[in-house]
Amino acid sequence: MRAFCEHDAFQCGYCTPGQIMSAVALLEEGHAESDAEIAEWMSGNLCRCAAYPNIRAAVRDVRDQAGGLIAARLSATTPQPAGSAPTRQPSSTRSCACAASAACA
Repeated sequence: MRAFCEHDAFQCGYCTPGQIMSAVALLEEGHAESDAEIAEWMSGNLCRCAAYPNIRAAVRDVRDQAGGLIAARLSATTPQPAGSAPTRQPSSTRSCACAASAACA
């Protein structure tokens, strides 16, 4: 949550709870390798203020500060069967209010 404040990812606050929950999940599942991957796994959360670049910056900040500790903690507490796939699949299309904007690209 501190990263969201530091990167001005709150804006109006309407989408913040869902954004934070999704960010925690994608970090724990190891889906934050690139901006494109972060954007894809966060694509189900709509932000009316178009704070997507700030939200991605907050996720990157937490990822970089954690240095892989989040994924390691999850795998240590919840063993996954060999070859198991993630339970949530990213959407193939992005539906957002600002689809023509570079913020969603």
